[in-house]
Amino acid sequence: MRKTKGEDLTKRLFKELFKVDCEDIPREKDKKTADYFLKADNRIIAVCEVEDIEYDYPSEERGWKLEPDGGWSKEAPVNDEGRIGKKVQRAFSQLKDYSCPKILVIVDFDDFAHPLHSLEAATTGVGGSRIIIQETFGGVEINANSYHIAKGKIKDMVEKIDLYFWIDGQKKKFIGSRCFSNNFCAKQLQKFIWTRKIV
Repeated sequence: MRKTKGEDLTKRLFKELFKVDCEDIPREKDKKTADYFLKADNRIIAVCEVEDIEYDYPSEERGWKLEPDGGWSKEAPVNDEGRIGKKVQRAFSQLKDYSCPKILVIVDFDDFAHPLHSLEAATTGVGGSRIIIQETFGGVEINANSYHIAKGKIKDMVEKIDLYFWIDGQKKKFIGSRCFSNNFCAKQLQKFIWTRKIV
């Protein structure tokens, strides 16, 4: 099966930056499988699912409006967190049956302005890009849209994915990683991968 741009880029960057190999997982009929086993020193350290976020090309079919000056505008507000939430949901369905640590790599080809902030908003409900109703509880900004996503369908999925990596698909580089799990092993895995970084 043909790999996506993000899958190819993930494989290359993990190898070049962390000396971690991405081993293809064979597809099985009538069974959901992840994209890669991550291997360090010939040992499986995690299973990995890659999700691409493509550039939202302006078109009337996508809800954009062509202005008289030739520019495009979109009435609907930005909903970065909603797009991320869908990726978390899809990735979890591919990862959930594996017993080893689970990693979701999001490859952003759409140039998110604040990618890790948007990731945190989508998974925790705090902050975010699309302000509908915003209130402050104990000094913490609650965004109604982000909160709805984080506490909705993906609520019980977020912490079951041990690590999240964000790759800038246009610049072809890692932006960073996040661990939303209280699992000690997940935090140690994040530390282990980053300490292998080639500088």
